[in-house]
Amino acid sequence: FAVLRTSPEGDRKVLALTNVTDRGFSVEIPLAELGGKQDRWFDLVSGIEWMADRASGSLRVTLEPYGIVWLEPFREKGPGVQQHARKKSQISSLTSSR
Repeated sequence: FAVLRTSPEGDRKVLALTNVTDRGFSVEIPLAELGGKQDRWFDLVSGIEWMADRASGSLRVTLEPYGIVWLEPFREKGPGVQQHARKKSQISSLTSSR
């Protein structure tokens, strides 16, 4: 299932996708349904960047069985880039300490 959340101020969005099955699957979401033309999305859980297909105007996401992604539009300038870098390094340090 999918949920698109927008902050009360309207300046941030997070697209949460969850696969509740024991099979992987792909979903293609038109960028227009996400409220814009942002073609780069950052997964807050894994630190992976997802790119939309500009030709089709859609974001294609493949989820593993029981997989999740929390996608936020990637911001080129401002505090978002620092936030993304910090979150990615925090995830890396958590996984490398195991």
